[in-house]
Amino acid sequence: MKQTLLVIPHEWLGWPLQLAWWLLLLALGGWAARREGWGKAAGQFVPLGLGVSLLLYLVVPFLEVSGINFADPLGPPVPLGLAIRGYGVCLTLAIAAAVGLVIWRATQLQLNVDRLLSLCFWMVVVGILGARIFYVVQKWDQFQFVDVRQFLLTLADMTKGGLVVYGSLFGAALVLAFSERIWKLPVRLVLDVVAPAMLLGLAIGRIGCLLNGCCYGGECRPEYPLAIRFPVEAPAYLDQLHQGRLLGLRGDWNSDASFPLQVTEVEVGGLVAELGLPIEVGQRLRILTPGSDFLAASKAGKIDLPLRVTIEREGVPGALEVPVDKLPARTLPMHPAQVYATTSAFLVAAVLWLAFPWRRFDGQLFVWMLVFYPLSRLLEEVIRSDELGIWGTPLTISQWISVGLLAAGVGLWLVLRSRPVLTWRVSV
Repeated sequence: MKQTLLVIPHEWLGWPLQLAWWLLLLALGGWAARREGWGKAAGQFVPLGLGVSLLLYLVVPFLEVSGINFADPLGPPVPLGLAIRGYGVCLTLAIAAAVGLVIWRATQLQLNVDRLLSLCFWMVVVGILGARIFYVVQKWDQFQFVDVRQFLLTLADMTKGGLVVYGSLFGAALVLAFSERIWKLPVRLVLDVVAPAMLLGLAIGRIGCLLNGCCYGGECRPEYPLAIRFPVEAPAYLDQLHQGRLLGLRGDWNSDASFPLQVTEVEVGGLVAELGLPIEVGQRLRILTPGSDFLAASKAGKIDLPLRVTIEREGVPGALEVPVDKLPARTLPMHPAQVYATTSAFLVAAVLWLAFPWRRFDGQLFVWMLVFYPLSRLLEEVIRSDELGIWGTPLTISQWISVGLLAAGVGLWLVLRSRPVLTWRVSV
């Protein structure tokens, strides 16, 4: 896990960043002026420079991250700088790789590359918007919206992830539906062109999930060779802590209850047993923890505060406390669900890419994607532990959508299988 690859220091933002941008633009403009003259180069680069400069002035302060002031940990947070996130880098690489694969296939088919680039641009924009909206709706109870402005700012803040694959699929599919009307491209053929690219982008994007620590798997045996342990700052660490697993407790979890953990076992050799805390099987508990930033800073020795994990028992006055320095540095062994997802997406992308010459009808590869990916996602959700079942069933929202897409894939197969493969000509 590596959420932040690097941080551009706060001191470098503002006028130093603006100066660096204008120096870069001057160098590019000078190179262009040697071929086209200063007048034409200025007409191209000055509007670009002013636009980006305005964005840097307005957007960068919003994206700048804050953190604990180690000199005064209980005081207000201090600005740290502009964080370059592993998730964002992987998302960028995923988009570049997917678009590159589309252009490669389009060149082989002599499709109009300019039109496909325009189509890909809008697929990316609407796909990311759909992925973000899906995430915010799915995690609605975690957001506190005061007004429309705050809602829009929340949608735009993707610095630590917060995208849902199925949201991006629906957004991209919406754009693809207009590919023939707007871009004059054959819809069914374009579906087969973009299908492997979408899976390739997903595969790379899941590497970003691993770096970000999201979309994590459930607990596994310590001897499992692929087991992974996340650090203190990971969402999985807080989940295992809140559910008592890092304290040596097992139980039934009900996130809607005031005391969500009902203890079914106090592990011999666990932290609760080691500290001799009076917790019994059958009790309902609520475990309160410091924030992940304070936990990580404390475990790293950057702050010296008497931090405690508080355990409240239903119907029992008084709270129990566990010193943070007694907590493990990492989670219990977990399945690397992100690695599984990356591997399966790469394999499906390879199958779709290699199967192109043997298609029986246009749209067949897209249909295969609607079948293969939901099947793999159904299995992944069994391994993952970051989402609970909905509607009174053990199935997560992603599994329900997978079932729906499987049905859609079968239906689309029945509709398209009798239609011939197009003989496409060079676009002019």
